[in-house]
Amino acid sequence: MGILQALSLYDDLDKGPRRKEAPEYPRGGRNRVEPRPQRSKGEALRDPIVITSPHYNRYSAGNVDVTLLFREFERIASVEVRDFSLNAARRGDYDIIHVHWPEWLPRREKTPWLAALSAMWVLNSLAAAQKRGTKLVWDANNTMPHEPVFRELTDKFMMRFAAMSDLFVSCNASLGDEFIAKFPVLISKKRRLLGNRNYVGVYAHETESSENARRLLGLPTDEPIALAFGSARHYKNLPGMIDTFARYRQRTNRACTLLVAGGVTDSALEREIRQAGERDPRGIRLDLHFVPESDVALYFRAASLALIGTVQAVKSSVAGLALSLGTPVWVPRRGAAIDDADEIDEPMLNTYDGGITEAIIHRALDMSENVRHHIPPALRDGRIGESWSAYAQRMLDEYRSVLSSRNDGR
Repeated sequence: MGILQALSLYDDLDKGPRRKEAPEYPRGGRNRVEPRPQRSKGEALRDPIVITSPHYNRYSAGNVDVTLLFREFERIASVEVRDFSLNAARRGDYDIIHVHWPEWLPRREKTPWLAALSAMWVLNSLAAAQKRGTKLVWDANNTMPHEPVFRELTDKFMMRFAAMSDLFVSCNASLGDEFIAKFPVLISKKRRLLGNRNYVGVYAHETESSENARRLLGLPTDEPIALAFGSARHYKNLPGMIDTFARYRQRTNRACTLLVAGGVTDSALEREIRQAGERDPRGIRLDLHFVPESDVALYFRAASLALIGTVQAVKSSVAGLALSLGTPVWVPRRGAAIDDADEIDEPMLNTYDGGITEAIIHRALDMSENVRHHIPPALRDGRIGESWSAYAQRMLDEYRSVLSSRNDGR
């Protein structure tokens, strides 16, 4: 097998056996979408703008921010959302490739040379797309790649991806600063601060009383509940958080519950989490399954507070969810939380340094007992968060701006 044949195996981004490329369907029909002709400088912008994201799948759950943003795009007549494939990217079928997690573009391989081939194929495909006029947009989420198999290779891939980006978007300056410190090449790139989004009005049960939410979820009604929400990943340090919470309960004999809610796909991690929970089955509730959209708000309304327990969190969708649903949240003081804390005071947004400790758990539980669930004024009046429809329009303006630089020869 030649190297080009080997590289072509990495067209698919799933982790399973190679599958045929998914057909690309236009909205309103199932006719095959013809490849767009190669664009030239000076050519006027065309509608609809064709956009894609490797992290959006309209048929299944994914990252909440990408899902909500692209759902709004699909409602805009001047935008056409297509499914992502590397072959389509190489043909120049897209105007915009919107990337949330660059480190997840190469496939997760078990050997270094296969991982290197996958990374090479992705970068080569993105470069081919750019030669045909496609613009690469990086929507900042995390500076440290989550769960890389080969750290050095992943770091090199991320550096190269940063150098290729046409537009870098972050929610605020403190988050942007973290990325620039990690990837100095971004200083020379087009950068935009587009602010936060909120989740007000997105989920059912967002005004459910705490008592009803707890009853529906089968939770205690007479003690504080700390919530660790979201897909279980190694970097989130859930076993460590569970162990710390259990030690705190045993030392203080305090009536309180840690509720861990979210799906887990790594069987070894699931065993580790369950073993940690067995230390205190009375105080640890494990809902290790995917939480459907219909139940998301119930978990936050039932909780006294939400905990983000990893120091790697530079931007947390869970924090935004908690605040939008009126639940106090504790998050590491870094990245986006630094600027957000200037607008949202304690006890709704609380920051801490280092990892989760018993002292932090004690403070969080104490403060939560005196807090009424409410949406912070800064979110309610739009100072640090806006609707997803408004955010999608502003992102679309940035797409048009970066595409216009292609057409006027810059």
